[in-house]
This record gives sequence, structure tokens and C-alpha cells, in this order.
Amino acid sequence: MNKVIINIVIILMLSLISCSKQKNCAAFKDEDLRYIPYEIPDTLKFENQQGEIFEIFINSIEKSEASSFTCKDLYGICPCINYVKVISKDTKNFGSYVFLKIEQSDVSNMQYFKYQVLDYYFEFDFRNELPHVKDFNNIELKDTVIIKNKSYSKVLIIKDINNPRSSISQVFFNETNGILKFVEKVTGSEWELVK
Repeated sequence: MNKVIINIVIILMLSLISCSKQKNCAAFKDEDLRYIPYEIPDTLKFENQQGEIFEIFINSIEKSEASSFTCKDLYGICPCINYVKVISKDTKNFGSYVFLKIEQSDVSNMQYFKYQVLDYYFEFDFRNELPHVKDFNNIELKDTVIIKNKSYSKVLIIKDINNPRSSISQVFFNETNGILKFVEKVTGSEWELVK
């Protein structure tokens, strides 16, 4: 009985190894940089009700390079995830960090926008999740929002309901302009995009 089990395990392992193939992944395409709502150098200026200013400085944009790896999936389905990172600093955190990372897959039309606003991290896929935004209990879609006398369309408001450690309660954003406004939990301070 033990020999039968050992033989079955060996056969399974050999079949998995034989299914392995080399997968080549393309670099993040220059044409897809159009999805980034920021450029370098750029400064995003936010102002609260007290007239205080918070700035985010866009320092660099880094794209994933072409790469390859061994795909060991039984069906040979191994996605390539390429990405672009928007590196920034701000007036509260002087160290560099990834303010925005856009990830996309070659086996689907997935394209996640992963943001960091102060200590709050969130992600959204405009291609696939926007049509189903009503199904999300922490995201609201507004057709139009006025911020600092400027009108923005298709604005999403994401509410922090899962991270009690975050100092942010809400972030307003859209695909075209990125972060438009954020609200602090404790103070209720509303930081609105000035430029």
C-alpha cells in the first residue's frame, strides 16, 4: 500500500514538473503611462478648513522591466503582473514611499490603482469594479463633486471601515485626477486639492 502511494506521489510530481514552462513578461508599456494622473516633477497641494497646507511631492515614476520566470501551474496559467510606481514624499513623512502603484495582468483586463494617503492604503480597479460599485459597502460613486470651486466627475468616496489604526476616514478620488480630498478621523479635518 505504501509503495502505491509513493508511486502516485512520484507520478504527480513528475507531471507537475513536466507542466512547467518558461513565461516571459513584458515591461510596463509606455502607452499605458497615460493612466497615471500625475507627472514628474509635480506637487499636489491640499488645504484644510483652517487654511493649513499639506503637500505631496511626486519625485519619480518607476516602471517594471521585462522579466521571465518558470510557470509551474498545472494548466500553465501564470499571469504576468507589470506595474508602474509613483514615488513621492510629503510634508508629514519625509521618507520616500509609493504613493500610487498601478498593476495590470496579461491574462485579464485587471488594472488596480493602489494608493497610499498618509497611513491609509486602498486599491480600486476602474475597469472591472466601477460598473459594480453599488455592491461595495465602503465605496460611494458621485456623478459630480465640487472641490475648491472646481467640478470633478465620476468621483469615488472610499470609507475606511476595516483599518482602525488609520487616521483617515474617507478619500475622494477619480481615475482622471487621482486623489481629490481626504478626511481625518479624529479631527474631522477635510483636506481638499487646491491645484
